[in-house]
Amino acid sequence: MLKQRYKLIEYKFRALRTLFISDENYRRRKFRKIFNKELDLSNPSTLNEKINYRMVFNRDFS
Repeated sequence: MLKQRYKLIEYKFRALRTLFISDENYRRRKFRKIFNKELDLSNPSTLNEKINYRMVFNRDFS
């Protein structure tokens, strides 16, 4: 029961976070936290940077 309540609170927090943080800033923070280097979206050279670029800027939903 406590685990389910924790999951619900975590879900609500993540949903609220999307209202205040842009996709680009979120990806930059997450990238810095994982790889300990800055994300270069203006000139992506590594595969991880290119994937993040597509996640932020490619909005083709069809």
